[in-house]
Amino acid sequence: KNEFYQLTKKTNSFFKTPFCENSGQKDWLSVVIPFYNLGKYVAETVQSVYDADYKNIEVIIVNDGNKDKYNIDQLMLLRKKHPSIKIISTKNNGLSIASNTGAAEAVGELITFLDADDTIHPAYYSRSI
Repeated sequence: KNEFYQLTKKTNSFFKTPFCENSGQKDWLSVVIPFYNLGKYVAETVQSVYDADYKNIEVIIVNDGNKDKYNIDQLMLLRKKHPSIKIISTKNNGLSIASNTGAAEAVGELITFLDADDTIHPAYYSRSI
């Protein structure tokens, strides 16, 4: 039984999610993380987002065509640890299309992008917003 992927008609891509129930709520931030072959780093990246002092956050990871077991396993571990993460999988189209795909699925009033091998300071979003 594979619950990791589910087709969405909106973007013709695959994802597993409970959608953010706060759609349209003021001050929600959607963090879009394009992901390709960075399984070694993505857990630390996601943890830095969840460690932020700004708490109205939705995390969207766009898997840009990874099919190898290691990277998929890393995404599944993140999904298990953080059930609210949206994970969208598409064929490999590159960084800009992966970013746009994530932005199209975002429900936050605000959107930001974060590379899958970067981390943020805990006060980064609260100071920026």
